Amino acid sequence: MITRLQFKMPSVVEHLAHDRGHRVLRLGEGRGDRTVLTGPVARILDDYLAGRTTGPIFITKTERRMDQPEVWRMVRRIAGRASLDGAGEVRPHSRRVAFTIGAREAGVPLEDVQDAVGMLIPAPLAATTGSAFP
Repeated sequence: MITRLQFKMPSVVEHLAHDRGHRVLRLGEGRGDRTVLTGPVARILDDYLAGRTTGPIFITKTERRMDQPEVWRMVRRIAGRASLDGAGEVRPHSRRVAFTIGAREAGVPLEDVQDAVGMLIPAPLAATTGSAFP
């Protein structure tokens, strides 16, 4: 989920819905602009929301909408707790790149990785991973 967090930051709880048995998050005002949440993600999100039915999905401890700098700080804190090299330099995009490279090295098809990171065209992904076009 954090790989596409930049798209979800403006989302509000009211953007969560059910569609044909799936939990979805509307990413914009268009009908097709949405992402399906996996079962584990939906359960974690429900736990995180703790019954909240309105307002921003992601909030700070002071209940303000979480903005991108706050996400960067959170990712760096998590990286530091995990004792990752360069934890102070990690950014949300670093997670996306790590996910992409790891998935491709594990043999995940390029199209599936593209979909997971919300990339519409393969060129940037192929350049990042060193993969040839399918």
